[in-house]
Amino acid sequence: MPKQVRPKNKSGFTLIEFLLVVVIFGVILSVVLPRALRASREAKFSQVRQYATEIAGYTVQWAQKQTEAQRENSPYTVKGFLMETVDPGLAGFASSPPVGHYTGHESFDGVERLVAPEKLPTNPFNEVSYFQKVNDDATVPSPKPGLLYLTSAPDPSNPNYRYFYLLYTDVPTGGPGRWHGQMDHQNADGLRHGVFVTRVPDSRISPEAPSARTR
Repeated sequence: MPKQVRPKNKSGFTLIEFLLVVVIFGVILSVVLPRALRASREAKFSQVRQYATEIAGYTVQWAQKQTEAQRENSPYTVKGFLMETVDPGLAGFASSPPVGHYTGHESFDGVERLVAPEKLPTNPFNEVSYFQKVNDDATVPSPKPGLLYLTSAPDPSNPNYRYFYLLYTDVPTGGPGRWHGQMDHQNADGLRHGVFVTRVPDSRISPEAPSARTR
């Protein structure tokens, strides 16, 4: 009798098996990758908020130092240095207000000088110091993610006081820039979702009232 020839064992994937693996892998990626990207983005925003808290402290410290450095009869308060263009004839030096600007604006140069070079906070979305020009923009809110913007509004519960907050921009979705979460520089509720900087008397700057200075 003729010998029966047994078929050899096949090794490797058939085309159908290979395509099935590719499809399964694609499905897994479509589920896992967006979650990983969201987790990475939220981790960066956690860093942004942490750095905003640090910069808030330095900003208040800068404003307080400005009130101490001005001439004895100069009337500017903490609120004044944060919000007003200082008259060098009164204060003894010029100073630009950081309110209404991102931290990359030149009005934050004095704040930057209070931070040790090795401790300068960087925007997690571009890895550049928050005080560099790249972290500034003329658009509010900016389409650049992670930018910090100093803003202010009267205390709704006490008009004699004023709040200051740092807001930060979100990742753009193809349209104009937007704030992260529920932040909004145009209403009090939106401000409170930002990072608190300080609350000070909303005293008016008056050369006739140097005693109104808030240190």
